[in-house]
Amino acid sequence: MVRIHVKHGCRRAVNGADGELEFLYDCETSSTIQHITQDITEIANFQLQIRQLGYQLLPPVAALLHTHRPQVIALHRALSEATSYASKEQVVHGKPLSILVLRDHIRIIETEFVVNYKLLNFQDSNFEQLLSDHAQVAVTSLKSCLLVQQWQVGSAK
Repeated sequence: MVRIHVKHGCRRAVNGADGELEFLYDCETSSTIQHITQDITEIANFQLQIRQLGYQLLPPVAALLHTHRPQVIALHRALSEATSYASKEQVVHGKPLSILVLRDHIRIIETEFVVNYKLLNFQDSNFEQLLSDHAQVAVTSLKSCLLVQQWQVGSAK
């Protein structure tokens, strides 16, 4: 078993928070570089999506918490759990991120958003629209960086 510490993003602050993200990834020693690259890119993408959803949805959800509506509380809980799981704090505690858990967090947020979008004053329930181009550009950059590293490792043999 190999543990990889991945850092990605920019060093400057984004929306008042540190722009750099990081996570731990565990894989077998027999894993191919292509498989590792694919998994790391997918985890980074989910981590960025969760951070973006937190920035966009937590403020309007927090403003509605005083209403004590069960659906608002459920969305707040889903967002809080997802942002906590996808945070850099997992590195401090030595916990690697799981693609399946990240995917499940996003699915739960999506389900809760579709139920609550009118309460949050969104025009429609288009969940994909919430994810900004900025996050997608960052993922593309990460994938390019990993492919360059893969090529360098492959050519060193």
